[in-house]
Amino acid sequence: PLMHTYTYPSKERAEYLEYLIEQTPAQFEKAYLISSGTEATETALKLMRMHGKKLEKRKGGIICFDGAFHGRTMGAQMMTGDLSARDWIGYQDPNIHHLPFPYPWEVNREQVQNFFNNKIEILLRQKSLDPNKDLCGIMMEAFQGWGAIFYPEDFVHEVISYAREKEILVAFDEMQSGFGRTGQLFGYMHYGIEPDILCCGKGASSGIPLSIVMSSKEVMDLPDVGSMSSTHSANPISCVAGHENLRTILDDGLIENSKNLGYLLHQELNNIKEEFGDHCKHIFGKGLLAGLVFTNSAGNPLTSLCDNISEKAFQRGLLIVHTGRESIKIAPPLCITKDALLEGISVL
Repeated sequence: PLMHTYTYPSKERAEYLEYLIEQTPAQFEKAYLISSGTEATETALKLMRMHGKKLEKRKGGIICFDGAFHGRTMGAQMMTGDLSARDWIGYQDPNIHHLPFPYPWEVNREQVQNFFNNKIEILLRQKSLDPNKDLCGIMMEAFQGWGAIFYPEDFVHEVISYAREKEILVAFDEMQSGFGRTGQLFGYMHYGIEPDILCCGKGASSGIPLSIVMSSKEVMDLPDVGSMSSTHSANPISCVAGHENLRTILDDGLIENSKNLGYLLHQELNNIKEEFGDHCKHIFGKGLLAGLVFTNSAGNPLTSLCDNISEKAFQRGLLIVHTGRESIKIAPPLCITKDALLEGISVL
């Protein structure tokens, strides 16, 4: 069987898992292989709550952030920071909480220093929560997907410090940022911290359905045998794809290519912003990832303009992503050449 393996082992699975653990940071001692990003983030939700139960916390509280996106299934949508995206569910898990995201146009550098602590203290008072007893996890993206907007580094350090003090696990959703996209192996590495749980997909295999959850043995061994499985998980085709994909990224220097050409990409995009500053207000991202945010002089979103730009670019052979909001995302192949990158920018 090439696609249906359930929990049965294979040589391909063993070789990939061994290589994956060898090539990733030391705290990631075990990995769980599944098929989609939403499965991975829901697995992280489960692990954070199981860890909270092990510590005998009375509630399975999870902190998430406004504007974030974590998947299409119910638990992932509960964690998503867009109320309209989870409205179909009909109710909100009372133990999943959302804090404001520190957007740079709303929070200045001085405010960032205590932004997280101030906002979580308000939440704790409003909901009569004790963080030592009622919170067990924090779910973060490496950046907000819709605009490639990274958190301020001080903010992330504040989150990590708080979590360590309160025995709260921190999970990073790296579906869009993992495996070299931002000029680092993982997006969280830009912050100089180490999360407890890592959720990856997309770039893990570059096309074949594969997602990954990694953590310590202590966390990954929390579920009983048989309670973490999936029909297509760790099938040989996905494992070979994941293995060869990671080997190519590392051996062919694609992370370095993302970093180096990322500087060029952002330099050229900022030149576009300078020329069309009445419409293009922000350029975000790192490495071969960029988000262009379009608003008018009053700060109102120019969503239809993003439609027009994306369509015209498509007609001229350039694929870019209109996110559905006032932004366009650019994420060229990690193996792109300088000439091809400049050609794409010239079309834009």
